Amino acid sequence: MTYNKVSTIIPADFRLLIQSKIYMKLLKSLFLLFIIFFFSIVTLSKRDEVYAKCRDAKPSDTPRIRKIYVKPGRAILYFTAVAENNSYYFVAYGFAEGDDRFGVQFPFGPSSGHWIKYGINALSPNTTYFFKVRGGNGCKPGNWSKWRKATTPKEGSRWYSF
Repeated sequence: MTYNKVSTIIPADFRLLIQSKIYMKLLKSLFLLFIIFFFSIVTLSKRDEVYAKCRDAKPSDTPRIRKIYVKPGRAILYFTAVAENNSYYFVAYGFAEGDDRFGVQFPFGPSSGHWIKYGINALSPNTTYFFKVRGGNGCKPGNWSKWRKATTPKEGSRWYSF
């Protein structure tokens, strides 16, 4: 077998394959399959993003904190209920207005004309806390109430009305 400069790089059988029409058709088909596969993946991911968007209705009203009863280590919030489109409440609290480092979520459906009572435990005595609450419906959160301030006493109890 004699080798020339080209055949040492590409064997003769492979050169014939490259030059054949069948090889070119195969290469075009593979390229088209890749393009179809790529756009299918992109289309499916976009479809999933559309279906992942929240379709739940926003809660109808904003809860309002009306009273807070505090005693050492505990605060009980009394706030107005959300009348429609509500599946849970979220209470956020911290040591200053705007500080929502703590929070708790609990399930509770819509309730027209009623107040909700919710207790928060493990608070430090003689400490000022700021509280706010909002309703939520599935993946759609409602509007926050105003921040309300209350200080837990060292002993005894205290009412705050707003």
